[in-house]
Amino acid sequence: MTLYLNKRHGDAPNTKLFSQLDENAKATEHEVNLLEGKLKYHEKAKNAHTSSQIAHRGGLTVYEEIEIAKARIRNLVLQADGTNIKEVVDARVDDDGFVYPVLKERLDADKGEIKTQLEANKNQLAEMYRTVELITNSQDALSYLNNVEATFKAREEALFWPQSANIKRADK
Repeated sequence: MTLYLNKRHGDAPNTKLFSQLDENAKATEHEVNLLEGKLKYHEKAKNAHTSSQIAHRGGLTVYEEIEIAKARIRNLVLQADGTNIKEVVDARVDDDGFVYPVLKERLDADKGEIKTQLEANKNQLAEMYRTVELITNSQDALSYLNNVEATFKAREEALFWPQSANIKRADK
């Protein structure tokens, strides 16, 4: 929005001059507040600017600078000298960007994470096995109780009363 302020004032201070100055101050304040609101909104936006929209030194965008730096790093690692020291130094950095002082510490940390995950999976598997076992056993118990119930119903309907009953599972 374009702001036009009244710039025609008389030489002598009078009521009209002070009135115009007040109007100009109010208009300026209003525009500054609008701009501040727009700036705050822009700062909170998720994608205020992409890296390809921001100019950097030498006319390159931030995206181009990042890609150049990544290419240089790849080149240093892939073109490592015979001792491969550069590659080892690069291998000290994990996938979260944490730099370990020595490669062995990085490898040990990764191995520890893998062991922890395996142990957690092993515990989950054991818990699932126990759950399946409980379900299976409860089904067997339910079948057993149903057989017992059927036996006693048959006994109630029978003309004779056996003195004992032997109930045996067929699968054992």
